[in-house]
Amino acid sequence: MRKSISIVLIITLILLIPLTVTKLNSKQVCKGEAQALSSKQIFLESEYVVWEHLFKISLDEGTSILKFLNDSKSFKPRNKIIWYSPMRSYYPDENDLKYLGRFLSKVDVGGISDGESVDSDGWGLPENVEKYKIFYERCINKTYSKVALLARSRGATSFISYVRQPNSPSFDILAGIYPVIDWNSYPSFEILNTYTNKSDTYLNLYNPGSKPNLEKFVHKIDKILLLHGSRDSTVPFNENSFILSEFSNVKIELIKGEGHNYSEKFFCNKSLIKLFGEYFYS
Repeated sequence: MRKSISIVLIITLILLIPLTVTKLNSKQVCKGEAQALSSKQIFLESEYVVWEHLFKISLDEGTSILKFLNDSKSFKPRNKIIWYSPMRSYYPDENDLKYLGRFLSKVDVGGISDGESVDSDGWGLPENVEKYKIFYERCINKTYSKVALLARSRGATSFISYVRQPNSPSFDILAGIYPVIDWNSYPSFEILNTYTNKSDTYLNLYNPGSKPNLEKFVHKIDKILLLHGSRDSTVPFNENSFILSEFSNVKIELIKGEGHNYSEKFFCNKSLIKLFGEYFYS
């Protein structure tokens, strides 16, 4: 009887191992400046093995959370990364895994929270994209040889505001899934006035969707792929992705009948998977 109980207990412990939270060795991460928080296996129902590795990094105004995903319990940075924006406790999610999952055995996915807390919005404001600068300088530069940018929804505003700056690096590729590009369209200047206490003059100057800011951004990315729904009433196509259609290095796929939703036409998109595949494995 006791032997049977012992066997059951051992089997139970083995089954619980993937859920165990473990401490990480942070010496090789972000020049040793990031403090390891935890590692846990997530998306257990998925066909892919996914481990979430959380760190925090000290900033002048406090700390910010970093997240990396790969298929290993022990996180040691590889030499390729998909930089995901906006990184949240709930992003990347199960939908993102439909295209990201196939790369996790050889490519890290990582990002930094650009808001005041892990789940607050940075909106691409100059003071918030300073966190992107820190993430690049401490965690990406000289660690990763290949870097792809991935913007989902409002994550695009932060990338535009960061990349367009003269002291920011250039990048090879950026993919956007129903990207927010113009503050006038979403969330609107009126909402941003309330949320940020910034004037219309300030918002016009730093609006990611203004032509001067877009030109500076686009010219620092080699290839850009944007996926947008034709019925997106939250982030309308004409006021967002379409305004980049004049640039020769931008490819746009208008997904007919889709909105700001979780269709596999976005998350299993062949062009998106091909873009990452050719970039990382060529």
